Amino acid sequence: MAKSEAPLRPGAARLWWDDLPLLNFVLYGVGIAFAEIANLSPSRPDLFFTCLCPIAVPIAVYGLRWRQSGAAARRVAVGVVTTAVLLLALIYLTRPVSPIDLQSLRAIYEASAILNAVVLAGHAARRGRRVVALFFGPAALYGLLLENGGILLGYFAELDYRIYLGPLPAPLATLCGWITVFYLVIWVAAEVARTTPWIARSPLCLAGIATLAALALDLQIDPLATAVGFWTWHPLLPRGPLGVPILNFVAWSAAVLPFAWLLFWRRQRFGIPVEALGERAHVLWLAAMVPAVLAAAAVLFLTVMTAVDGGLGPTYAVLRATFIRVGVLAPDATWAPGD
Repeated sequence: MAKSEAPLRPGAARLWWDDLPLLNFVLYGVGIAFAEIANLSPSRPDLFFTCLCPIAVPIAVYGLRWRQSGAAARRVAVGVVTTAVLLLALIYLTRPVSPIDLQSLRAIYEASAILNAVVLAGHAARRGRRVVALFFGPAALYGLLLENGGILLGYFAELDYRIYLGPLPAPLATLCGWITVFYLVIWVAAEVARTTPWIARSPLCLAGIATLAALALDLQIDPLATAVGFWTWHPLLPRGPLGVPILNFVAWSAAVLPFAWLLFWRRQRFGIPVEALGERAHVLWLAAMVPAVLAAAAVLFLTVMTAVDGGLGPTYAVLRATFIRVGVLAPDATWAPGD
């Protein structure tokens, strides 16, 4: 073959850009670890180990890809993982001190969440308008209802942000966060499907992988967010080992699993790639299915929390308090044992 006829191979910059969702897990892992060590006063080195959760996701994906990857892709994979490990080791060993007041820290979080969603929109646009329509359409609608629903039901509050969507109690930053999470975890599950055919045949397995990837992010994000008050939990909810109510992690799982399953079920039924779900007919169908997915998520959440609480425990106590506050229940109404 003549030199001019040699196949084009993507350069390192293109490989890094293509893998931007994986790099997001690294950026979260390193960035939040740095904030826990350097930016909080007092420092929270006890939370540092949570960085292992998001970092494990790119390591797993690169590992699954390894045999199918070319030399350039392998170099990028080794470079990403090595850089992340070295940065984390440097942060932990040197313990830099650069405290930031909580108001400024919240502003940084807010700006970075919005900016990251914009960058990921650019990444999606390079893959086609359909991808943008999928994640900034049905996924955004679902995230909007999830976040505002949790606040309106009284489980948590998100105060003192700069940008809200009209009268809605959830700030724009957390809506952008949900778009980001769904984009990242569906991308990861689709990569696993591409490299592991037997998993690709099971929408439930792929939804489970997306859910695990989401939890990997949440296990690092929520302990810090709770510690600094980015959101505050209802006082009736007991705190878990990382200072976060177990209810939070159950809620994340219950939210991601049915939505991811629906996407991959639809993909399998029509024999199309995930990107094609951004076509108009699929987007409209998925948007119409959002209420049903919310109902499935609620049933899954309440079922698991009933088992975790051992009956009608704190999860239902918060609902009762909210229903009394809005006038749905009378103050003397009984609901759970011991009320």
